[in-house]
Amino acid sequence: MRSGSFHAKEVEEDLRQLLIYQQYDRRLLELEKSSALRVRDGQTLGRRRLDGEGRLADALAKRAANGNDLRAAEVELAETHAKLKALELRSGRVKNSLQGESVGEEERILRAKKARCEEKCLTLMEVCENGDREVDDLRAELKVLFLSIDDKLGEFKGAASDSAKVKTELENMLSHLRGSIGKNWMGAYDRLRSSKLPPPYVCPVEGNRCNGCRMHMAANGAGCGNSPARHCEFCNRIIYEEDTEIENEEPAI
Repeated sequence: MRSGSFHAKEVEEDLRQLLIYQQYDRRLLELEKSSALRVRDGQTLGRRRLDGEGRLADALAKRAANGNDLRAAEVELAETHAKLKALELRSGRVKNSLQGESVGEEERILRAKKARCEEKCLTLMEVCENGDREVDDLRAELKVLFLSIDDKLGEFKGAASDSAKVKTELENMLSHLRGSIGKNWMGAYDRLRSSKLPPPYVCPVEGNRCNGCRMHMAANGAGCGNSPARHCEFCNRIIYEEDTEIENEEPAI
């Protein structure tokens, strides 16, 4: 049977290792959080690009439709002009006043139609010119935007590559540390980590006050089954006395 002093040293060593583990684990959590933020920002940039491409597609479609309308108006104007020319030839062969009145009325109608066609063509020409300028301006704007997006996505890609390397190192370190920590301690820590409780999961107690939830406990914490770990009675974090001689090492990564 192990002596009390040997058991206390073993508990102290487990706690020391668990605190080191927590430091690396918190670094891993921060890394995962920053990676998730990069993914979210990357998705936002992707949506901005798609929105810009959609705006350009709409502007090009609108310009094409206006161009089709202009060509149709020009065809109608040309046809009306041709009819007027043919009518002029007919007017020279008019034999009586009745025919003359009929030709005159037809000419009046065609000239009015020609005037409307000319006005429509002028309006559509202006619309098409404005559409060309709109497309050119939009392309210039999107060129700057897309270059900015590509630069940012390039930065994200580089950061993601670096983060992946650091994450692998952290995971390897955590896996190594788990082998040096008692199963009861590790199990208690894992249960806290899988809960909705924010870190830290191991924290000191000052004057019966948990430094995790800042609540004052009636005693110095409660045990949990066969685990030597003490837990805060309010938040269930693993706790230890502030004056315990534990070296809380910073992660080297």
